[in-house]
Amino acid sequence: MAAQALLLEPEPVERGANLVLRQARDDSPLAFTEQRRGVWLANRFRVYVDLRPDPLRGVEQADHLRREAIGF
Repeated sequence: MAAQALLLEPEPVERGANLVLRQARDDSPLAFTEQRRGVWLANRFRVYVDLRPDPLRGVEQADHLRREAIGF
């Protein structure tokens, strides 16, 4: 496991992935981040776009985020 992943303190599971880390080639995914109550949050539209191609539950998660956090 990469050292960066250890900083997240992941918990092992018996089967399936419960954590996926991606690294972009540049800092563009960090554009339009916002800070709320001292916590940095990713841009909700970027998270939506990143969720869509996930083959397992990505579409379901993206649709939930769209309804709850984006508002349409």
